[in-house]
Amino acid sequence: MFHYKVDSSGSVVVAEEALSEAIELWINACIREYAETLPDDNPAQAVFTSGWMPWLKRHKEHPGTEWLLRYRDAVDDHFTRTDQWFHGYWRSHEAGRGMDHFLVFLGGLWEIMPQEPVTIEMAVDAAEHLGNWNEDVPAWFDWDTGLFRSVYLGSNGPSQTEDFPYNIPMHLKGLDMALLAYRMSGQSQYLNLALAGASRWADAIVSAEAYPLALGPDGGLAKLPRRAAALYGEFLMPKSQTGDDALRAEAVLQAGGIPLLLKLWQYAREPRFIEAVERTLDLLVPGIGEPGSNALVAAIRFYRNHSGRVRYDDTVLQTTEFLFPYFIESLNVNNYERSKDDHIDAVAWRENTQARQHNPLLLGLAAEISGNERLATRSLELGSGYLELARRAFPTGRDNPLSPRTVSAVARGCGRDSGAGIVTELWSPLQQHFCADPFAKRERPSRRPFPLRLAKA
Repeated sequence: MFHYKVDSSGSVVVAEEALSEAIELWINACIREYAETLPDDNPAQAVFTSGWMPWLKRHKEHPGTEWLLRYRDAVDDHFTRTDQWFHGYWRSHEAGRGMDHFLVFLGGLWEIMPQEPVTIEMAVDAAEHLGNWNEDVPAWFDWDTGLFRSVYLGSNGPSQTEDFPYNIPMHLKGLDMALLAYRMSGQSQYLNLALAGASRWADAIVSAEAYPLALGPDGGLAKLPRRAAALYGEFLMPKSQTGDDALRAEAVLQAGGIPLLLKLWQYAREPRFIEAVERTLDLLVPGIGEPGSNALVAAIRFYRNHSGRVRYDDTVLQTTEFLFPYFIESLNVNNYERSKDDHIDAVAWRENTQARQHNPLLLGLAAEISGNERLATRSLELGSGYLELARRAFPTGRDNPLSPRTVSAVARGCGRDSGAGIVTELWSPLQQHFCADPFAKRERPSRRPFPLRLAKA
């Protein structure tokens, strides 16, 4: 059992500084650990660094940015040289996880350095397959139905073994990748594809009596036919085929559907996009108080920031009103103990040696909504504890990016909470909201990690 004593910082600025320092120490430790490590065949080996990216975006002078560029090039060289990539993308890979390197890693790198041409070139080179714009690659997308042709997509073309013309929530990542390519390149064909595919999802979510689990040529389906369910089952969340609307809505949440639909609503201003978002969140918000609600917290924050609406603010504040985070004296974790309910939290985190009751990300969102600096301070203090415990108990996440029992999973989330972690959805928004000006004025010496070189083949 690993223990962390939660101390009082006295102010939100001090609490933010402490968590920022912990993030920097983790980044430096990773650079030292992997300085001599060559890329391998792990398709998502670079994704763990996305937990660094919000911090590096504010500290571009840190050598971690240089290291990421070298790592980007080394990964590209490895997969191209070993013939796993052709025309800049996998020869064949399942549609969701196959896009993570491009969508999460390259997309995050672009957010740090938006003018870096090689990052843009790599991402757009992969995205050109989405809408059948490369004549050397068989068509992935059916523009007549607005559906991708397979769950397996690659530069060899879509899988030819399928007889089922359905899309499931993980296909939303392909639409998100198209939108990223549009934001990077300004080429309207990518926006048109994202709109063509996402409008089908939005229409089905808004109009169907039962929340859709999948799309077919004729619209949304709450349940797949038996043969299709057998083929697609490994890519669907447990119980989503037999559960209620909320379980099916969670599959869209997990696939990143909320930010995608909101961004498209901003571009197109078509009501169906935000109506689909609100129907999805309406189904999920009753679970906001669960300790493992990271993805939902992130989605509500994104909704507030990109719609300007406060539809769920009262629910967040009412949920946190009777919590008692100030009585937490210690955080604890056993690197072998698992939560009794893996759906909520695979790691059995404890507060004062008892099962945890508080989600620091939810506390941070409530602090942001209410302007409560004391609550923001306590959420950041808890965030420092979770990150420190993860560093003591778990591996970094480079070699097992899908495991929740890694430092990366705590920093940036994974699986159902991908993108929603201590760094991405606690430190980053609270630093902006409460500490932006004092943070900008401080001069913090960088703990330069040596060595910075990346091993060469």
